[in-house]
Amino acid sequence: MRSLFSKHARHPSTPPPSPPIAAGGGGGRGETPPRRRVPKENVDPAPSPAGHHHHHGAAAADHAQCSSPFRSPASAAKPLGNRNRSLPPRPPPSSNPLKRKLDVSAAGQARDGGVAADGSALDSGVQVVVRIRPPCRVEEEEAGEDGRASEVCVRTTATNSVAIQGQDFTFDAVAEAASTQEHIFKLVGLPLVENCLSGFNSSIFAYGQTGSGKTYTMWGPLSALLEDSTGSERGLTPRVFEQLFSRIKEEQGKHADKELTYHCICSFLEIYNEQITDLLDPSLKNLQIREDVRTACVYVESLTKELVFTTKDVTQLLVKGLSNRRTGATSVNADSSRSHCVFTCVIKSESKNLEDGSSSTRTSRINLVDLAGSERQKLTHAFGDRLKKQEI
Repeated sequence: MRSLFSKHARHPSTPPPSPPIAAGGGGGRGETPPRRRVPKENVDPAPSPAGHHHHHGAAAADHAQCSSPFRSPASAAKPLGNRNRSLPPRPPPSSNPLKRKLDVSAAGQARDGGVAADGSALDSGVQVVVRIRPPCRVEEEEAGEDGRASEVCVRTTATNSVAIQGQDFTFDAVAEAASTQEHIFKLVGLPLVENCLSGFNSSIFAYGQTGSGKTYTMWGPLSALLEDSTGSERGLTPRVFEQLFSRIKEEQGKHADKELTYHCICSFLEIYNEQITDLLDPSLKNLQIREDVRTACVYVESLTKELVFTTKDVTQLLVKGLSNRRTGATSVNADSSRSHCVFTCVIKSESKNLEDGSSSTRTSRINLVDLAGSERQKLTHAFGDRLKKQEI
């Protein structure tokens, strides 16, 4: 019986050989280039012969796609064009007030302005208080020479807002030009002391243009520190510590059964031209900032620390430190502070439980920061190293 397959015949599933390609531009004998090897892990083993597709059409192609082990069940269940490409659902709104979205509605603005739905005040953690400085003697004299009154550029429109050239600005509180040191203390200092005794770290930053009264507000004039502690021009810092020691004595009397004790440790540093100097020991310069790997707390290495027990102890440290602070005269302020200074007090309280003999410790920190004046060269006429410091 004659064979149905000739010796030159090929199996239907075997692909036809590639036609010869002539090498070069002449009519020489053609050579077949070597085939590129495809990694087996990138080859779909599902058979898809050309003739098979011709006989079975789209059904055979769908069967090959579904039977391929290199396709996930999800991709095999639905064609690529019909997949649901929508994003996952959004998470519900967070109950954390620090992560809430900005709400421009009336209710949201009332909430962000510090008023809750029941009318009570909300504590956002950071408050901005503006103190308006009255015209100084130099400004009044210049205005008198021109035969006109002193020009007022800031006008109070409410208890927490001011208007400057027709533009309104809202803050947490506004202290008018007639406000006293006592008023500033009740507005800012009293809440700070109570937060500290509750175990919270508290800080006050005095920021403003040179000559605006930052140092006067924070410390008061040096003469007021040297005089009797009842002077009306005493700054915020001596008043804060006077209240702090008064409240410590009150808490110790209230919790006498717990043997409540307090330890207050103070330090005073200056930052000038990116260098840290100990104001209680000016010989310690260019101090370094370190981090305690055990407590993750940042501290200044080799900084002098003094244990204080009374307001007089704090006043002595303030007088000593402020006398070592860098100052300089400008056309705006004759005794302008040229550096940042930070007065820090760490309050540590210990109490005992007489029933089970256990003890508890609470530590908080007060940072009182008097920043260097922000100023314009046009107004202060600074130059040289002083101008370089302003730019920093």
